[in-house]
Amino acid sequence: MKITTDISITSRRRRAVSEWSPLQLFAQGGVGGWYDASVTGCLWQDVAGTVPATEGTPVARIDDLSGNGYHCIQPTLAARPTFVIDPQGRPCLEFDGVDDLLQAPFALDHRDATLALGFLTTVSDENGGVPFGVGTHSTGRFYLQTSFGNTRFLRQPQNGASLSVFGTPADIRQVALARIGPGPDGFLARSNGAAIDWAGSNAQQMSLAGRHIQIGARLPGSGHSAMRFYAGLYLMQALSDAALEQTEAFLAHKLGVVLP
Repeated sequence: MKITTDISITSRRRRAVSEWSPLQLFAQGGVGGWYDASVTGCLWQDVAGTVPATEGTPVARIDDLSGNGYHCIQPTLAARPTFVIDPQGRPCLEFDGVDDLLQAPFALDHRDATLALGFLTTVSDENGGVPFGVGTHSTGRFYLQTSFGNTRFLRQPQNGASLSVFGTPADIRQVALARIGPGPDGFLARSNGAAIDWAGSNAQQMSLAGRHIQIGARLPGSGHSAMRFYAGLYLMQALSDAALEQTEAFLAHKLGVVLP
């Protein structure tokens, strides 16, 4: 089954990035988290957020910029990503794909949701990894998963979903979006501006009570991703096509990705 709702996204003139920020998605009380490694003062070397991270230092905490307080942390020193400046001069967090993980408690039940992510996978792994998501591997999950085969799809098993966003070699900057909403047109997946098929059952309630927002892995010890994380957004809401267009354009501008 192919996603068709993206037609309106590509047909509209893109709004100037300077006029819009993902923070506007949370201005009216939107629930979720917004993380951006390029924002000064949001990366810390300690969980309490008292020692600013500098280039080359491990990051114990990235602040949630949405205002909801879902700061992602890592108490274990060896499992912290590193704050780096990529070869193009863009700030990001580098995850080793072994044990690096940042996470925040997130205890809400809901059906509709949106994920958006700007990242670059640094090591090809046929098993893939999970750069960003909410929940666990088995149930109550919604996450973006890399794949180095030919598969590019949004899968919706049981009461959650995962999006395979990668069908190209490593070191390609990616802007990935996934939306779960009511009805067949509510499911939408995009990678660098291109629509991705989805396969699976009909939409069901996603129970995310007691789960985590996670950056760098599906959960501790599983699905770790060797990547550079630039920015990511989770919202407990199925964004409109217009809002998805703005989010996609914002992340593409941040990563230097040219959308079709």
